[in-house]
Amino acid sequence: MTTTTLSRPQQQGATRRPFRTDIQALRAIAIGLVVINHLWPTRLGGGYVGVDVFFVISGFLITSHLTAELAQTGRLRLGPFYARRVRRLLPAALVVLLGALALVVIALPYPRWSRNAWEVISSALYVENWYLATQSVNYSALNDAASAVQHYWSLSVEEQFYLIWPVLLLAAFVLGGRRSSYRSRRSLVAAVGAVGVLSFSASVFYTATAPAQAYFVTFTRAWEFAAGALVALVPVTVRMNAVVANALGLGGFTAIFAAALSFGSVTPFPGVAALLPVLGTVAVILGGSTDARQLHDFVTRRGPVQWLGDVSYSLYLWHWPLIVVTPFLLATELTFASRAGLLFLALLLAWATRRWVEVPALRWKWWTGSTRRTFSLTAAGMAAVLLAAAAVLLVHSVRTAADQPPQRSSRWRVSAPPRWSRRRTARAPSPPSARR
Repeated sequence: MTTTTLSRPQQQGATRRPFRTDIQALRAIAIGLVVINHLWPTRLGGGYVGVDVFFVISGFLITSHLTAELAQTGRLRLGPFYARRVRRLLPAALVVLLGALALVVIALPYPRWSRNAWEVISSALYVENWYLATQSVNYSALNDAASAVQHYWSLSVEEQFYLIWPVLLLAAFVLGGRRSSYRSRRSLVAAVGAVGVLSFSASVFYTATAPAQAYFVTFTRAWEFAAGALVALVPVTVRMNAVVANALGLGGFTAIFAAALSFGSVTPFPGVAALLPVLGTVAVILGGSTDARQLHDFVTRRGPVQWLGDVSYSLYLWHWPLIVVTPFLLATELTFASRAGLLFLALLLAWATRRWVEVPALRWKWWTGSTRRTFSLTAAGMAAVLLAAAAVLLVHSVRTAADQPPQRSSRWRVSAPPRWSRRRTARAPSPPSARR
């Protein structure tokens, strides 16, 4: 491809700040809402909107990186892009899948092994959201026997986005004319805007007609990624002063918390309701795209908030398997104290996974130095998870067969005809074996 450049203003979201503490704070808030919702669903019924915050952030960051590469080189190297995503996300995800499968075998009664093993397979292949959609799972139901890896549905949506999005942007860039930065940018905005409009329309329609499926499927969530992408693509032509930037930031955080506090298990979602947390996240990112000091920095730049943002991915991975298996390990329902202890354990595991899995995977030169080695080792890791799940399915089948009562061989006995028919033996009814 010939090299061209996109206008610099559209890259400002990615370049004005080397590190966006406001985005890290958004991650911390998002994971906090999700975990509290899962631990205390009746206290924070709308905490699930944290997932939508993550989707908007992903759309913004990935689009910023991709358009920066298009601006500098006029092309996208898809192999290295996918390899970076793999190194960032899959090591921790595969480790937790193996850990969750082990916890299932140790803690859960074996009749539940099969469903969990199949969902581990779906999660390892990043199609868990479609599996749950086909099963018509009600994600917000408090009495459903959820699997230990059900939360991987959102990771599946993200991976599908990472797979498709670079191709879409590259196609729009080429069709827009690579020699004109204005036409290229306009083409990118048009493509992303079209995806957003179509996806939002589908989200509203399917949330009303098929809510169980609408919650999980990718095409009802794509508009949330597109919303973040548009922030990266559309330049802010009017310089924001501190008042406007702070109004956007504080207003955005308020919208996210309002959604978490006011929504619940009966709220039709995603649909129109998802606009509140999505636009709130967009507002925070926009407000932080300037050099103006934010009033929320007093809180959001604090060490504990930034640390929680650091471990947010691993905390998301670990918290749900612990919630599912702990009642079986304790042989009792979760109390406030046990939930608090579970939260502490999840934070500890998240810190350990971040330190000894996530970070080393990004720094291991043998792995990071070759795209081919990255894909080969990742395929081996996925194969290990799939084999472990297949072994659990095999053991489940064997135990199920062993627990079946033995089948008794049936031998039909021909009894003597009743007295009333002894004089008419020729007309006596035939034995049952003959009638079968």
